[in-house]
Amino acid sequence: MRNIEIKAKVRNQSRTRELIERLPVSSREVLDQEDTFFVVEKGRLKLGRFADERGELIRYERADEKGPKTSE
Repeated sequence: MRNIEIKAKVRNQSRTRELIERLPVSSREVLDQEDTFFVVEKGRLKLGRFADERGELIRYERADEKGPKTSE
């Protein structure tokens, strides 16, 4: 799977959510997730913990650069 990742600082969460909900997309998902990152020899590894107490261990590769990035 390939993702495009964009990180941004949000000053007004409710206004940002309102603007996102207006975007013309066929589907969207909001994840309430807390990540724990692990140091690994190659790539990246994180444990994502969700609000419903589920968790997911994710290994991925991503460049260290500013702006939108592709994660694989």
